[in-house]
Amino acid sequence: MILLDAVYINNGGGKILLDYLILKLIDNKVGAYLLLDHRTIESFNGFSNENINIEFIKPSLFTRHKFYKENNQQFSKILCFGNLPPIKKMEATTYTYLHQRLFLDQSFSENISCKDKIAFYLKSKILALIAKNTDYWIVQTKSMANLLEKSFKNVNPDHVLIHPFYPPLTNDCVVSRDPCHFVYVSSGADHKNHEVLLQGFCLFYDKFQKGELHLTIDSSFIHLQQKIKQLQLKGYPVINHIEPTRDIIANLFQKSKYCLYPSLSESLGLTIIEALENGCDIIGADLPYLYEVCRPSATFDPKSPESLFEILNSLSTNSLPSSKQMLHNNIEDLIKLLQ
Repeated sequence: MILLDAVYINNGGGKILLDYLILKLIDNKVGAYLLLDHRTIESFNGFSNENINIEFIKPSLFTRHKFYKENNQQFSKILCFGNLPPIKKMEATTYTYLHQRLFLDQSFSENISCKDKIAFYLKSKILALIAKNTDYWIVQTKSMANLLEKSFKNVNPDHVLIHPFYPPLTNDCVVSRDPCHFVYVSSGADHKNHEVLLQGFCLFYDKFQKGELHLTIDSSFIHLQQKIKQLQLKGYPVINHIEPTRDIIANLFQKSKYCLYPSLSESLGLTIIEALENGCDIIGADLPYLYEVCRPSATFDPKSPESLFEILNSLSTNSLPSSKQMLHNNIEDLIKLLQ
C-alpha cells in the first residue's frame, strides 16, 4: 500500500489536484492510505472505497512526525504531496511533489506581505533541512526542476521527475465569447498581483468605457474585497465570483476572449491550462513560468499597470495571435510510478 501524505493541502489549486489524484488512484484500483488535513474533512463526507483508507490530522510538524514515527514500516511507497518530505528518513521509497515555487524562489518578495514573506522563509529553511529525507522529487515543469537542482546542491538530477497533471475542466454549455470579457481565476494571495491587474483594467475602461473583468477572490482576502467594492461604486465593471463551482469557472473561460494572468510566481499555472482548454487566449506576465505552459497571445511587465493597459489598448486596432498550449496532462505516468 502507498501513503499519500497531503497534510498541508486544504484549498486552492493544490486541493483541486489532490482530488483529481485520488480519483485516478480509485480508477486504477491503487491501494492507498490518505493522510489529510483535518480542515478538508467535510469535502470527504460520505466517501467510501475499498482500496482507500483516510486519516485526518492537524497540519503541524509534530503531528505529522508522530504519524511517521508510528508507521515507519507500513507502506511500500510514500508520496508527500504538500511540498515537504518526511521529517525522518523512511524505509519506503519516498517521493515529494514540490509545487510551491516560492519555497525556492522569493525574487518577488517585495510584492509579498511581511507575514507571507516570513512564512515562506521559514518553510524554505525547513525544506532545506529535511530535503535529504526524500528519494525522489516530482515537479511540474523543467524550470522547477532546474530551480530545485540549483537550490539543493546534493540533489541528483536523475531523481528529479517531471510529471505535470491536472483535471480536465469542461462543460457542455454553448456561449458567445465577448472580446472585452476578461477573466482571472486565482486566489487573492499577494503574489497573484491583483493590484496591477485592477489598475491596468481601470485604465482601459477609462478610455473605452467597455469591458468586464471577472475575478474569483474568496472572502478571506478582505482588502481585495474592499478594493473591488470601491471600484464597483465608481462604476467599474469588476465582478467577483466568491467560491465559484468548476462549472461556473468553465463558463467564465468560455465567455471570455482573454484570460489575463499577472501572477508573479507559479510552479504550473493550472488556470492558464484550464483557460486554454476552454478556448481562451492568454495575455500574461512576461515571466518564464508562462512560456513553459503556453505560447501566449501577448505579454506585459507584471509590475506595470501601464504595460498591461498598452496591450489592452492595442485590442481596439490589432488582432492578437492565438495562444498555444505547450504543457499537457501526465497523470497516467504518475499513477504508474506509484503502483
